[in-house]
This record gives sequence, C-alpha cells and structure tokens, in this order.
Amino acid sequence: MAEIKRHIAYKVKVKDILDNEYIKQEGDFAPSYVNVNGMQVARANIIAAVVSKNEDQLVVDDGSASITLRSFDNNYGNVTVGDFVIIIGKPREFDNERYLVPEIIKKIHDKEWVELRKLELPETYQKPEPTPEAEAMARSPSTDVYNLIKELDKGQGADVQELVNKNPNAEKVVVSLLEKGEIFEVKPGKVKVLE
Repeated sequence: MAEIKRHIAYKVKVKDILDNEYIKQEGDFAPSYVNVNGMQVARANIIAAVVSKNEDQLVVDDGSASITLRSFDNNYGNVTVGDFVIIIGKPREFDNERYLVPEIIKKIHDKEWVELRKLELPETYQKPEPTPEAEAMARSPSTDVYNLIKELDKGQGADVQELVNKNPNAEKVVVSLLEKGEIFEVKPGKVKVLE
C-alpha cells in the first residue's frame, strides 16, 4: 500500500487565508486549498490570540485579521480567551465564509514565539515599502515648496511667480516659511532658503 504524505502546513497570516482565492477540489487526495503567492495552502500554520470561545468554535486574531476555528469534536482543551495559540489547520469555505478546521491547537506560554513568527514570515508579509506616490502624499506642502525654492534658486533667489506657476499653494506656503524664518526675501519677488 502506498504511503500517504501530509501536505505542508505553511506559515501564513490569517489575512492571507481570507483574502486569497480558495480552490475547492473533490476527492480524498486532492485537498481544497488557498492560493497564497503561488503556494497551495491546504494546511496552515498560524500563531494567533484567542479573542472568542464557545462550545463549537474559537475566533483567533493574529494582528492581520480574525478567523473562526470550527471543530466537530470540540478539541480546544484548556485554551481560554486571551491565550496565544499555535494552530495547524485546514482552510475551508462554506456559504462564502472562510474558516479553519484545526488539527492541532497548542497554547503558547512564551510570548517570544509570537515575535519569532513575525520574523519568520517572508518579506511579502512585512510592511510594504512606500511607493513614490505615497511618499509624495506624505510630504508636507512646506517641504515641497522649500525643495522647489532650492531647485529654482540659481544664486539670485527663486522667483515667487515661478514657484506659484509650479505649485498653486506656493504663495501661502512662502508667506508661512518667511514668518518661520526658514526662507528670506533677497529682493521683492525673490526668495532664498536660509542655509
């Protein structure tokens, strides 16, 4: 008789299980799975905090999202609300609701395992790098105008009218920067940064 191998229990976040495509397959040897970045996650390995518990289900949250654990044999043991647990479970979907059917639930006593898991996850799960558009939105108008003054100043100061042509908010910002003493007026209509 051929040996049956278990599928890998991938270390993923709850959000990955909820947000990615669920592929339902029929048959014992073709398990249903969630497609996470090309990985066929038929079994998930998650560390999360228990946020709710009743007789037939637990709700856990790993910081990315919450998911329900449903067990038909109520094998939650001595796990209580507030405990951190490691879960090996199978993603399932019923009536457009995703949940996990747990195979293993173990209470974590050392919180450093939670921190280690954050480091173990691939970089794709870490905080995304800011895009140039996001950086531009995060900059203040004062910084933009200040940098524009430095860019346009060829030694005699930057022309205020040219600043206004390039940035409609420049006139108000120039007044504010003058009041703060970050720039000064070389002559009427020409400003320089204070260096």
